[in-house]
Amino acid sequence: MRTASLLAAVREALVGRLVELVGDGACTWLILGSTARREPLPSSDLDTAIAWESDSAEGRTRSRDHARLHAHRVLDELGRCGLRRCPVGANATDPRFSRSVADWVRASRSWQEHPADEDPMVLTALLADARPIIGSAAGRVLRHERPSHELLAAMLQSATSRKPPTGFVRDFVVEHTGEHRGELDLKRGGLGPVAALGQWIAVVTGDSRGSTPERLQRGHEVQILTKDEADSLEGAFLMFFGLLLDSDAAALRAGSTPSRYVNPATVDPLTRRHLRSAFREVSRVQSHLESTWTSRLAGRIR
Repeated sequence: MRTASLLAAVREALVGRLVELVGDGACTWLILGSTARREPLPSSDLDTAIAWESDSAEGRTRSRDHARLHAHRVLDELGRCGLRRCPVGANATDPRFSRSVADWVRASRSWQEHPADEDPMVLTALLADARPIIGSAAGRVLRHERPSHELLAAMLQSATSRKPPTGFVRDFVVEHTGEHRGELDLKRGGLGPVAALGQWIAVVTGDSRGSTPERLQRGHEVQILTKDEADSLEGAFLMFFGLLLDSDAAALRAGSTPSRYVNPATVDPLTRRHLRSAFREVSRVQSHLESTWTSRLAGRIR
């Protein structure tokens, strides 16, 4: 994880410098996703959000247009530096991720009461991962209120819907068609489900600091997870991350495009067994949390 932490620091410094060079310091910039958690891979895209001050309706429109134009310029320059925008829209140019401070505050209040009406990606990214790197409005945007039962239920449902590929007793569930036929998606089926549980823990505790392994251990410290569950999830996450990091490094050395897919047939038997075990452990913890989370969080929700 030291490599990932260093990479995240470089990315943040680059964003901050480009915001300054483009020439508008009026916006608060927030880093989201794996970079915010200090666990990006070399192939990871960059997730961002912005907030700006405004008073009148006319001022909000001017500020919105100006802020998004500025964000386009910054993200274009980041792209020239090799940092890709989020392909599913978690970008400071997207209306879901670029709002005035007042609109962010209204949205955060709405999420507490009606989380099912919101985009789970926006909700999770802002409440669990967002970290300011430049600007002064972050304190009012990132308001960590005591989470409601509705909010935590919606977030856990979203987190546990990301299932590991454990459908067969003696094999993996792999892609059946397309260019990745016979391969495992280690990000969607491995890293993603564990990171999502870490994000849920961050919202439960009101503490968004740290990487996924650190969040999992914090979950044990406050008795959201058992010691066995926290250690199992952490071990699985580190295994998935290590395999993907090795894959990224090999692709970069070869001058090819990194991939989040791995073919089980090309993995040595010991690693294959460990992968199978890791997927099953993640699935086990997901199932247990789904049925016991309210009793574990007694006194933490409203």
